[in-house]
Amino acid sequence: MADQEITPTQVFFVIGLANKQLNHLLLHQFSPKDVAKKVNLGREYIKHLLEKFPTAPAPAPLPSLERGRVPWDSYDRLVDCYMVLGDIARASNIQMLNLATQNLDRPDIQPNDVYDIATLILSELAYLHSHLPNALPPHQSKLHGPILPSHVYQQAGGLLAQLKTLYKQVQAHPTWLQ
Repeated sequence: MADQEITPTQVFFVIGLANKQLNHLLLHQFSPKDVAKKVNLGREYIKHLLEKFPTAPAPAPLPSLERGRVPWDSYDRLVDCYMVLGDIARASNIQMLNLATQNLDRPDIQPNDVYDIATLILSELAYLHSHLPNALPPHQSKLHGPILPSHVYQQAGGLLAQLKTLYKQVQAHPTWLQ
């Protein structure tokens, strides 16, 4: 049953406000640097998570920069990251959002889509990190100079390598969060 205290004018006002916010989101174009910041912070989260495992190897250096990469390449690599992150969550008995992979393989990927999946990965890493006792959030390191899609692809490659390392550690120590 509808709340009798809400007027049609109030509903119209809320719809207008929501429409204004959606228009603002749709008009904002995210740059590769925006995405790289998210991915870089994700790498810092994983570095903190790996500290829980004394035998974990040191983070590997970033893969080589591959020029000519486009947003689709970074998106595809970040989808791979999200899938490994899902494996880590399941092995750790942590609930996370499960993405349907058939909806992720799209030819019309835009920079905003890359930003969205990077943000999703970062939020899931922050959630996983929150399960550590006395966990302080990592610091965002600064990115200098121009950032191109190839740099995002390189950062995502580093993120994927770290996630795979974390997954190996979690498989060997499934009760790591207890």
